[in-house]
Amino acid sequence: QQFASAYITDQDYFVLLGSVGSLCASLRFFWSLPVDYFSFKIVYGAMILTQFALSLVMPYAAKSKTWYFVCVCVAFFCEGGHFTLVPAMYKKLFGDEGVRVFGVGFSFIGIASLFQIALF
Repeated sequence: QQFASAYITDQDYFVLLGSVGSLCASLRFFWSLPVDYFSFKIVYGAMILTQFALSLVMPYAAKSKTWYFVCVCVAFFCEGGHFTLVPAMYKKLFGDEGVRVFGVGFSFIGIASLFQIALF
């Protein structure tokens, strides 16, 4: 919300955006389907490239309610993909320890957030 709030002031819009964005994140099962037909690197690479493109487009999309809505929904959709693809790959790479490795890696998001709070 803070990113686009300089251009968009409608709070009802942000409520709707958060709700629809959450629905897009729940479509994470989609990302497991292409892995059946393509390699993990291709599917994960496509997701990373999509997120990279979003990072380039988002500053301009924030000036339009429609384009910002689309970008946020796609970003949530990709975020859901991380939580589908990464644990499966950790399981494949590390076997039974994959769950533990993923848990440790996932905890670094929280640790990084605490450092960010301390820095700012």
